[in-house]
Amino acid sequence: MRIKNLLMSEEVADKIQQAVEFPRGKDVWLPDCEGPKLQPFRPFGHTAIEWVRQINEGRQAFVWKVRIDGVFYALKLHGFPHIGWLRPSAPVERMREKIHHEDSFYRECRAYGRLQEVGLEDLVVRCHGYVLLTPQQEKEVHELSYEELDSDGEELDPLKPRPGSDRLPVRGIVKEWVEEGTVHFDPRKIRQLNNDLKTINSVGIIVHDIKELNYMGGKLVDFNDAWTIPYHEVTAWQKGVAYREPSVDRMTDPSFFDAMIDAWNENGGRPRIWFRNIRSLEYYRPDDKGMARLRKRASGTPKIVLKGWPDPFSYDWKATQKARQKTRASPAGRANAGVKPRRQSERVGPQQEPRATKGKVLQQKTRPRKK
Repeated sequence: MRIKNLLMSEEVADKIQQAVEFPRGKDVWLPDCEGPKLQPFRPFGHTAIEWVRQINEGRQAFVWKVRIDGVFYALKLHGFPHIGWLRPSAPVERMREKIHHEDSFYRECRAYGRLQEVGLEDLVVRCHGYVLLTPQQEKEVHELSYEELDSDGEELDPLKPRPGSDRLPVRGIVKEWVEEGTVHFDPRKIRQLNNDLKTINSVGIIVHDIKELNYMGGKLVDFNDAWTIPYHEVTAWQKGVAYREPSVDRMTDPSFFDAMIDAWNENGGRPRIWFRNIRSLEYYRPDDKGMARLRKRASGTPKIVLKGWPDPFSYDWKATQKARQKTRASPAGRANAGVKPRRQSERVGPQQEPRATKGKVLQQKTRPRKK
């Protein structure tokens, strides 16, 4: 189906149609742009799915508990990109870049793709790839989904094809299933969560949406709003062609992390958490004799202190991908693909060969005991 909009010219409709399309076939990694990509869950992106239960529904996606080949997974189904935020005057390449970087499905593909290419996928709830629903599966999930109404009484359905997306299949991300009732995080391990977030930032990913609900068992599970380098706003700013700085920076995630801690304390979470990334003179930690909450200082200008936090914008993503491609292309890389490296103690090398004794048995020297 073609885009139908009386306010849109035929030329603009064709441009948008080209921008929203994506390649399909065997072993197609998405998105089709520079930077990290996510592999399909099955070679052609399609797989048999047993729908168990709908878990929740958000503004950009729903999450289902599904069974595939007898194994439970969390399947996150993303809605379609809306053409309202595309500039009709922009070239097709610019429209496509905006979709690849700002659509929630592609944001998750790029973030998980980066974590996998650098071997950090265990820091978050594991992703197993993407799926594309068949028309029959799309019909099934529509029939099984519970309905919600907007303020005008109309049914809300984020999976319903929108203008410009009528030929696209529903897209989903297959994630590890985490049992319901699992705690979001252990407040006693808040420093470990913070270090994990710092590591994620160090490989060019700004999560941008840090809150308690986005953790399951102490691991991040949501990358709907993530910026993964290269990101078009950052690239334009670094080249000096952007009219303003990017709306996020290296302070974004540590600030959101601190806000999550504040919400935990304000909502009566126990034990209270006193750790902060951004230290300010506006607040102080009370001693044992003081109040059991943070109190605002009466005077003084807040002083922001943030030390040792990496700058995601400076991540060299080209060097990472070049090294990965080189490893994959080498005979050793192909032969050892999927083989876990041995520990140092299991390796056999010259340093482990026994010293030549020329037929004599070496005896261990012992010190005489002192009487």
